[in-house]
Amino acid sequence: RDLVRPQAPTLDSAPPQSVSDPQLVLEGGKPADTSLLYNGQVVVPRNAETAWIYSADLVPGPNEIELRTRDAEGILSDPLRLLVDFTQDYQGPVEAGFHLSMMAPLGK
Repeated sequence: RDLVRPQAPTLDSAPPQSVSDPQLVLEGGKPADTSLLYNGQVVVPRNAETAWIYSADLVPGPNEIELRTRDAEGILSDPLRLLVDFTQDYQGPVEAGFHLSMMAPLGK
C-alpha cells in the first residue's frame, strides 16, 4: 500500500520575519477531515473545516515553527516551516509602585 500524505497546511499570508508582539496569529487552509499540528502539538482537532486559525505564543529570539496536517489514519503531511524572530521592544526600566490618594469620607 502506498502512503498517501495529506496536503500540507497553507497560510493566507506569510507572517513577518520579525515581530515585536509575543502573540502571532496564523490562519490558512487545510484538507477537510484533518487536524493541524503546531510544532508537533495538535492545535486544531480533526474536523471537516478547511479553514483554520491559531494564535501562537512566541518566545524572545528566533522561533522555528512547523505546521503539519494529520489525517484520520494518523499520516502526517509534509511540513510547512517558518522562522519568526520575536524582539521585545525595549522601553527602559519599569517603575514599580502605586499612587495612593486619600479621599475624605463623604458628607464631612
